[in-house]
Amino acid sequence: MTSASVADTPRIYTIEEYLELEERSSLKHHFVKGKLINTPGGTLRHNTISSNIITAIKLALRQQSLPFLVSNSDTKIWVPVIGSFYYPDALKEFLIVHQDYRVAHLSSRVESDLWQLSTAEGTDKQIHLRSIGISIAMSDIYYKTEGL
Repeated sequence: MTSASVADTPRIYTIEEYLELEERSSLKHHFVKGKLINTPGGTLRHNTISSNIITAIKLALRQQSLPFLVSNSDTKIWVPVIGSFYYPDALKEFLIVHQDYRVAHLSSRVESDLWQLSTAEGTDKQIHLRSIGISIAMSDIYYKTEGL
């Protein structure tokens, strides 16, 4: 069975089968209650934006001596409460950054089932990540992405 067809199969996988498959697969998959969901591949612009965000967060955390670990989207996390593996998204906040427009949407958990959405548009704005107490300039997020 090829990697591309695995996520299309309606079969339910065990955690062990999923982890073994991910080791051999050239594609990444989310594991959601036994089902595999393909994750999209990145472009040069996507990877540059992602790297810029990681760099900005790491610098801000270092300046404030905060003990958080920053990782990229290649690291799987296990969420036992919902029986799922995901490639990282913050559980208290998640940031959606458009690669073709200077727009970012931040969703922050207010209560267990209530999220607050804020949007920043343009490189003169800031995104405030309340969960870790830092801000990222939109100009840093989109640094050197023109023409990619």
